[in-house]
Amino acid sequence: MPSQPPAHPSEQATMPSSDYDQSLNDNEIIGHTEVRKVRGGTRMTDVWNLKEEELIPVQFNGNGQPLGDEGGIFNKFTGCVARVANQIPLDAADWRKVPMSIKEGLLEPHDEPELGSEVRRLHKIVGNAVTEGRHIVVGTGSWQLFLAALYALSPQDAPVPISVVAQVPYYSVYPVLTDLLKPSLFKWVGDAQIFSKERPYIELVTSPNNPDDHTREPVVNGSDGILVHDLAYYWPQYTPISSPADHDLMLFTLSKSTEHAGTRIG
Repeated sequence: MPSQPPAHPSEQATMPSSDYDQSLNDNEIIGHTEVRKVRGGTRMTDVWNLKEEELIPVQFNGNGQPLGDEGGIFNKFTGCVARVANQIPLDAADWRKVPMSIKEGLLEPHDEPELGSEVRRLHKIVGNAVTEGRHIVVGTGSWQLFLAALYALSPQDAPVPISVVAQVPYYSVYPVLTDLLKPSLFKWVGDAQIFSKERPYIELVTSPNNPDDHTREPVVNGSDGILVHDLAYYWPQYTPISSPADHDLMLFTLSKSTEHAGTRIG
């Protein structure tokens, strides 16, 4: 990425009007010769230079396509980011096809260099998760990480959205979050106990469960399933820690570890 921090083009706020595309200029006359300037890469410096409180509202249709003038700005900005090929390339249709060297650079927390090691140390002391050989992905609350996980695990070229299920009773926010942005990649289906195993799915396994505190295991057990383990309450103040959790994708929240829900760090 460029040295300046990225803006937040998908959040809502006001934005002063200006020309965001600063790479296209009129032809110039040098001496008696007209020199035609060609379009270079769009720099989007006005977006890069936004203050932290200045955000651009972008609306999306049901297919996830940005709309209006703000949508055009969003498209140009993501195109600008995409040209920084060694950071976040957008030429891969599937996250699984992104080179591992790039993933490793993106997944570790950069703003707080010591945060990743402290998270690992905390889990080792408590004994509730295996962290060796794992990436620590930090978000502003587990809801953000939950949606990021669904997006990363969903096939990009599937003819229909992948089904998302959980055993009842499940966390009441799961259906709302899953369908919040009306994504074309994944869709909330409901109770994992009555789900058909004949198509791909993502099963949410919450243990201890919210709202009944019961220990949970996967119930679908289909060959095309992907598991997301929500372990927000797997801390000794809520349940006995019998062994460190060792799953491909595990969600924890620091707010639950200290019983301070609302600190908004996942």
